[in-house]
Amino acid sequence: MHQCVPHTPKASVFHTDHGERVHIREAVPHDIPLLTDLLFRLSDDTRWLRYFSAGPLSFERAWQEATRMAQRRTHDRAALVATIRRGDAEEAIAVAEVVRDQRTATVGELAIVVRDDYQTHGVGSALGSQLVRIARATGITTVRAEIQLENRAAQRLMRRVFGSSMATRHGSVVEMMAQLSNAISNG
Repeated sequence: MHQCVPHTPKASVFHTDHGERVHIREAVPHDIPLLTDLLFRLSDDTRWLRYFSAGPLSFERAWQEATRMAQRRTHDRAALVATIRRGDAEEAIAVAEVVRDQRTATVGELAIVVRDDYQTHGVGSALGSQLVRIARATGITTVRAEIQLENRAAQRLMRRVFGSSMATRHGSVVEMMAQLSNAISNG
């Protein structure tokens, strides 16, 4: 049984390395259309690196994944969405999640995906830093991420945000684990 966490932190604002204003907040059910759009805007390469699945994404599959990510925060999971404003419209440019391992309560599975046109702009680092605070508050002490071997940028992000990591290769996948006590804090 999942229980909702009563306190929802306010949205935070940061500026990308290129000066663009980005809002980061917890994902909620009304974000399903934004998250579906984000998933459709990912290149095949980015989709492969995040979901280990290439090719086109069906609307049904994208909606299901967006619905999963937009669940309200619980003690066992949290998702953050990064958005920008384009005129009167809000666009999702990234999403990050931490989900508690059901076998080891102090371990959280980490996943971040950033829209191609916002990669290398500091969005992943900002999301990761906020996930550190959320994970710590729920008793998670270690994060784990399964990353494609070829995804050097995600491996660098993991080390930059979460500090020193233990990496184990399993074929074309690298499993990285990091102690949150080593995470670089941004506030």
